[in-house]
Amino acid sequence: MTIKSRLLTTIKTAVVAGSICSCANMAASQETLQNGPLRAALLAQTQKYLKLRQNALYDLAWAMMRDQTRAKLPLPEYIKLQQSMKARMGGLDEFQVLRTIKYDGGMYAIDYAASYDKGVYECGYFIWRGTAQDLKLGRSQREQAKYAYLATDKGAELLRTLRCKVHSRKMLSPAYRARYASE
Repeated sequence: MTIKSRLLTTIKTAVVAGSICSCANMAASQETLQNGPLRAALLAQTQKYLKLRQNALYDLAWAMMRDQTRAKLPLPEYIKLQQSMKARMGGLDEFQVLRTIKYDGGMYAIDYAASYDKGVYECGYFIWRGTAQDLKLGRSQREQAKYAYLATDKGAELLRTLRCKVHSRKMLSPAYRARYASE
């Protein structure tokens, strides 16, 4: 294993396959959700999903996904994937929603940044489908890197390579990254 691969844990996990949300398939119309009951429902579903996943209630987290998603990612594979990621990254230390977007056709994106207690920074998004009363997870994309690597001069370049389009200024601040720089 190279030094770069030890310092950098880049995991592209498209927890879905198919055409749910590639950029080419995104609906043309989009709007940023600032407040309101729909945004509150999206944030509540995201928080519920994260809590279930963090507490190793993988079967309940998996049940929050769309039928098509579950068909492409059977429960045993989902459990193995989540256990592997938790072993590598540790527990969720902080989660910050950066942007909430509504697309045509009942599709919503939650862009986020997160940090984990093993010194891992993550950026990604969740794609939810449905109505405020019945939201199901359609897709998740996650990109991770060790803070120790992000603290180097190549950190910003790495984030561009990972396609982290939106970042948490706090989580990328020198003071925040310094917590993990010695690891």
